[in-house]
Amino acid sequence: MTANPIQIVEDDFYNSGYMDIIGSCDEKECYKFATKFLQRARELESDSDLIKPEIYTLIGRLASLTLRSESALHPFSPIPSGPIDTKPQEFIQIFDREHLNLLKKVVSNIKDFELQARVADVLWVIDRDYKMAEIAINAYLESAKILEHPEKWTSCEKRIHRAFQLGNLLGTKSGQINKVIVHIEYVLDKYNGDDPLFLSQRMMSLLLEAKQLIKSVAKYFSMPFLHCR
Repeated sequence: MTANPIQIVEDDFYNSGYMDIIGSCDEKECYKFATKFLQRARELESDSDLIKPEIYTLIGRLASLTLRSESALHPFSPIPSGPIDTKPQEFIQIFDREHLNLLKKVVSNIKDFELQARVADVLWVIDRDYKMAEIAINAYLESAKILEHPEKWTSCEKRIHRAFQLGNLLGTKSGQINKVIVHIEYVLDKYNGDDPLFLSQRMMSLLLEAKQLIKSVAKYFSMPFLHCR
């Protein structure tokens, strides 16, 4: 992005063709988006249209952030080959306020759940806007459905885990954690402990962490994965 951010309006974002770039990715994960968007932004550097490269660079930098489960409050860090070399806790602060304001206006209408979750979560981390957290929770769960795989389980689990963290941060009165628990129970029911690796085990760990009433988890106690060591 330029030193002085180019003024971008909502229609610029919607008409940028961002969904075409996402559609060209073989996997619907942010790290794949990052490569495509940053590459396309570089290709357009000499073009007379300054708007698209600015939007693509913005999305690319957002998508370049690595989602970590260690910290609910500071969940993002730059990937080793990311576009900016700075401390993880400071990385998200490089986004211009003008661009953040734009993202707040468009986030509800972003058509891809993976990208929507990333934008909303970054806005939540920066501004602690509970509406952004709510959007992120819903989008993470939808993205998790798309990425769900009994063997390649980590991408799905990361998004459910992050939704779980956000639900906890918003508190039980918000009702958001209940949405996450419903999704966790859905995954557990779907596989019934028969998935070959650790997805069900991780879902049960999150369910237990939520400290639900015993009746909420009792029906899962007989599942085979609970007796594995």
